Amino acid sequence: KGKLEQVPLLFCGKTTLEDMRTLRQLVDEGLVVAPKYLPEQFRDMNALSAWMCFSNFLNHLSLDRIEADYSNIL
Repeated sequence: KGKLEQVPLLFCGKTTLEDMRTLRQLVDEGLVVAPKYLPEQFRDMNALSAWMCFSNFLNHLSLDRIEADYSNIL
């Protein structure tokens, strides 16, 4: 919810979502630096959000229903 700038902080080490507020404060205070390495798929937030939307769509499909609906052509 409006915190895309915090995504790189997930790669500072072993962190959880519950750690994000504290980690953000530590970065703001200069006690922790943002990670130098960020996986390629997390560098482009537009591509990441498109991938996540498509993944969510696929997760809501019923493969049994698709198989039943298209059984005559599969």
